[in-house]
Amino acid sequence: MKSRYLGRFSAVARLTCLFIFGQLAVPMLGQDVAPVQGTNSLAAGYVVDLLSKADAAWEGDRYDEAADLYRQAVLIDPSIARAAYRLGWCYNEQQRYPEAVWALNDAVRLEPSDEMARVELAFAFRSMGRLDDALAAYKDLLSINPRSVEAQYNIGWIHNERGQFREAIESLQAALRLEVDRADVYEDLGYAYKKSERFDDAVEAYSRAAKLEPQQPAPLKALGDLYFERKRYDTAAIAYAGALKLDPSNAVMQRRLGWSLNQLGRFEEAIEPLKIALQLDPDNFDIYGELGYAWRELGKNDFAIAAYTQLLTMDSRSDLAHFGLGDVYFYNLKNYPRAIDEYRAGLQLGGIDAKVFLNLGASLNAVGQYSEAIEPLQRAVERLPGSSAVYRELALAYAGLGKTEEAASAYQGAARLDP
Repeated sequence: MKSRYLGRFSAVARLTCLFIFGQLAVPMLGQDVAPVQGTNSLAAGYVVDLLSKADAAWEGDRYDEAADLYRQAVLIDPSIARAAYRLGWCYNEQQRYPEAVWALNDAVRLEPSDEMARVELAFAFRSMGRLDDALAAYKDLLSINPRSVEAQYNIGWIHNERGQFREAIESLQAALRLEVDRADVYEDLGYAYKKSERFDDAVEAYSRAAKLEPQQPAPLKALGDLYFERKRYDTAAIAYAGALKLDPSNAVMQRRLGWSLNQLGRFEEAIEPLKIALQLDPDNFDIYGELGYAWRELGKNDFAIAAYTQLLTMDSRSDLAHFGLGDVYFYNLKNYPRAIDEYRAGLQLGGIDAKVFLNLGASLNAVGQYSEAIEPLQRAVERLPGSSAVYRELALAYAGLGKTEEAASAYQGAARLDP
């Protein structure tokens, strides 16, 4: 039995008239039409033949062919509920949703107890963005069959789309009480829990979905995103790695895996997913930034400079690229004049980073520009009040300027923070 989750899409030309037994003009589907009068036996036999051919095409997923044949049959005899239902199915497959609604409304009118026709009708409304009509159709289905998992699931899906997460949770939980092993229901339930900030419940729901559908990457990706957004990079990396085994072409997951590994200090491991992410999404600025960071931490200075420079080529106003270059020159190459230039360029673009103020002040101290070092170091103190390194650099600047009392006070601050 075929059932509707997500439609496959194609397109065919609209059939507007039919010529049977000579030229016979017929109205569009959805209008009231009477069965063909006269030659009833011939017409009935013709309809039987049309339905047989249409059923064969429908069973073979040849929906364009099936739609033409079912339409002919319905236009000759509009009282055939099954033909109207299957015609609506075919129109849904062809993304001809308004026509699907006409056909499926006829199917429901002719056979009010036909659950599948109501599922198809609701699917057509949902695909058109007519969520009110889709919700009404699914609720009508529940009135016929209160144990319809499809109705409860899709009602939950619609509530999720509308941001009505409490209602979504109620419907999705009801669906799971009817059928406990539905991965898609758990996945939507995980989303509703996530949006409701019920982190542990979301983890459990996504984990159940992943266990039920081990070949589907989506639940694992959702788990990875959940952990990533909470900055739990260790578990995020595990989830993304599992999902990428199933879907290695997902650039977002490759980038986030690399990002997570960088955050964990696993720079060597971060390079490969970041390179793959770059192949998949070469215009993504963040990937170059993460690559530059990994290369710098690995001491591959030329590669790091190349990555940050490419980022600047793509976005000349990237403060992060300037800060990254400044870090290469400051930490790795001890080229303090270049570090000063890069840090200042990033700050002029509006970047704010406490570590940058510290490093800029330290670089200015290193080249003897003590008076210029004071201002960025004071700003670093405001942002890093618990850092003894800031106070040490500030003491050096004051000492270089001959301000003994200020230097002593700064040294005392450093000693207090780091005895």
